[in-house]
Amino acid sequence: LNQGGNFQQMSQQIQGLTAPGGTATAGTAIRTAYREGFSAQNGGRAGVPKIIIHVNNGPASDPTYLEQQVAAAKQDGVTVYNIGVGAGATSMPADASQVASEPISRYVMTSQNYQTLNTLTAPLAARIA
Repeated sequence: LNQGGNFQQMSQQIQGLTAPGGTATAGTAIRTAYREGFSAQNGGRAGVPKIIIHVNNGPASDPTYLEQQVAAAKQDGVTVYNIGVGAGATSMPADASQVASEPISRYVMTSQNYQTLNTLTAPLAARIA
């Protein structure tokens, strides 16, 4: 993502990213995102907002580590949005509030399932803008 360009080019680059799979935990994912994803080597730039969109479908398998990493990211100026997907995520607002930035009404969103997740694109973009 450090090749820059306009919004459309960045959007295409983001859409081309793939998840490596495996058993990575949410805490590790947040840590990697804010420590590596926002580094100058990987395209991070001064004055550009640092935003993590955390998508989850249930309680974290590593809640304590996740909370620690989210706190560290926020301390570093990262804004965290939390999107809960499905019944397992939408029924646990306390977990979402521990991950998301504040106010929760702005930084927490839910989707009934992954098929309807794309309906959050415009509302999320409006909140980020």
